[in-house]
Amino acid sequence: MTNVVSQGYDVGGKPNRESDEFAWLDQSPLVEDVRRLAKSGDPLSDAALMNVAAKYFFAFVHPGAQVNPVPPREIASILHRFQRCRSLNEPDDDIEIMNILRRFAPALALSARPVVAGHVLGLLAAQFVPGSGGRYLGLDLYTGSGLLVLGQYLLASRHGYESVEVWGVEGDGVAAKRAGSLLRSLGVGNVVPCAPEYTAAYEMVGGRRLSLVTSAVGAGGGIGLCDDRFFTAFAALERACSTSLQGASFFPEGLIVYSRETNASLILSRENGFQRPAEFDGAALQPQAWIVAGDVIPLHRMGEPPTSLERQPDKSFNE
Repeated sequence: MTNVVSQGYDVGGKPNRESDEFAWLDQSPLVEDVRRLAKSGDPLSDAALMNVAAKYFFAFVHPGAQVNPVPPREIASILHRFQRCRSLNEPDDDIEIMNILRRFAPALALSARPVVAGHVLGLLAAQFVPGSGGRYLGLDLYTGSGLLVLGQYLLASRHGYESVEVWGVEGDGVAAKRAGSLLRSLGVGNVVPCAPEYTAAYEMVGGRRLSLVTSAVGAGGGIGLCDDRFFTAFAALERACSTSLQGASFFPEGLIVYSRETNASLILSRENGFQRPAEFDGAALQPQAWIVAGDVIPLHRMGEPPTSLERQPDKSFNE
């Protein structure tokens, strides 16, 4: 059996005091972090964004925790338990909590990795969005727990938009209800309980101009493969919102994906409607990298290593 104590945890899955893996966690309530980071004058440090992701994860599992201080040890413990939630329980595990983690594992996959999630939130915060001071309307496809809905809210608020409206779209109705409740309690957005593959999922756009469309595919959020669901979703978005999408930004702006059948990589982007060429019909394509602000970010490099935390505590991912 693996010696979990040597990895910074005791046998019950709780971080021991010698571990500094989660030294960046603080005890301020998530709702206060969101309120503070929504102001453009507050820096978006690595630690701040990682705290948002970790506390959001905890509040999704424990509804109501977003308004209270939570000891970092408790957050770190449940993050560790998530890593093994698909395995058998340890003797002292809370069975109800472990079952919640298993049930919502796909929705929580991004926020459960705070270093990666913090990197993604930092990249999103640096995203260019057209205009400022007016209305902001954002969509997040396959939103899962809704973390990128919160990320869009922070982006828009820090850019000075007077009206911010962000919607997640999620086909898992139970996850959508839970995510929507958390997002509404934070005052940052909502979730439509409808699969993104259906045009009905976008009725709330109502012909209004969209500012940004996000999807965390490949980075732990959304779906893992660019398969028929992915391509159908972006085709449905185009059919339902073709006028609204004029001038909208996308995050990521492109994906590099791999075809096992042809042993070749190709780019999916706004230019091709995030659609595969005809010769790849029916093929599930494996995401390899994101394209953000013209930069190629291999998926295995997202959040690795968190050198800014080790060497330059005040440096932001997006600096």
